[in-house]
Amino acid sequence: MKAGVLVGGAKWPVLQQVPVAMTVKIPLPGLSLRAIAALSVGTMLASACPASEEVQLYAQNVALGWCEFEVVDGTIAVRLTRLG
Repeated sequence: MKAGVLVGGAKWPVLQQVPVAMTVKIPLPGLSLRAIAALSVGTMLASACPASEEVQLYAQNVALGWCEFEVVDGTIAVRLTRLG
């Protein structure tokens, strides 16, 4: 049995299919506008955030939880570690 999203007392399963932008915010100290303008595919950026540290995950600019970085099939991904 699938859980529906409760809106106004009625289940709206269609809301479970609505795409939501997910973002993480990583500190990049010293990154200038000039450097941002020069970004291209394959550019590597140094972060002040240790790879072992969890970063906050946002859904539509609302804090959803915490995540950590993983590599999946050669692509950087995030793994949700806790909600809240």
